[in-house]
Amino acid sequence: MLLELVVAIGVAMMALMAIIATGLMIDMYDYFTKPSDRPSTVAAATDVTRRGSARSISNLSADVALPVIAQCESGGRQFDEDGNLIRNPESSAIGKYQIMASLHEKRAESLGFDIRTEEGNEGYARHLYQESGTQHWEADQRSKGCWGPVLRILARGHKPLKGFEVTMRREWTENIPFPTRGETRVDWMPKSLVTYQVMTSDGKITTFRGVESKDVSSRLSPGVRFRVLDADSAVINIVPSKTG
Repeated sequence: MLLELVVAIGVAMMALMAIIATGLMIDMYDYFTKPSDRPSTVAAATDVTRRGSARSISNLSADVALPVIAQCESGGRQFDEDGNLIRNPESSAIGKYQIMASLHEKRAESLGFDIRTEEGNEGYARHLYQESGTQHWEADQRSKGCWGPVLRILARGHKPLKGFEVTMRREWTENIPFPTRGETRVDWMPKSLVTYQVMTSDGKITTFRGVESKDVSSRLSPGVRFRVLDADSAVINIVPSKTG
């Protein structure tokens, strides 16, 4: 009788252990394969948060977003000082909003827009924005690195302060100055797909892979430094914001 009891207890313990092990395996699978609200090591360590641009920027009206995009794309101009249409030497993009003529000119004409005129270029840009947000302008990382942080700040209802560019090299930059004292909300994005690191004022280092190519937003204190890991140099656009 005692032997049977011992055997029964042993079987029950083995079953319990199997259930616990299965649960742990499921939890581990969920952790590594499913998104959640758990803090990443980046956010937990430095309050640095990776942010995509599409979700909240899409709430901005064309009247707010398009002037920022135009400034980054062409300096807000359809023509240069000599009256020539502004062109991208590396593609068929033209005009104030750098519309890809090879992809969009015929379609724009069918809708009544001549993208070679400032009025038509802007009209078709507005059509594209209403149709698909910033998607048309996201392929050019140099441009996106300019307008991405600014539009993110505007989407949060804050006021962008004067931004500036920093050239990252393999050695750490000097401490990055901010226009306000104490902790400041800062958005930034590289203008090329590079892997880089940021060191916060407390000495913690976070690595950002080039394939992520998203603008980053964080509350930072003065004393932030950057360096690039997979290039000789790279430009990063930094835009502080006024939150109050």
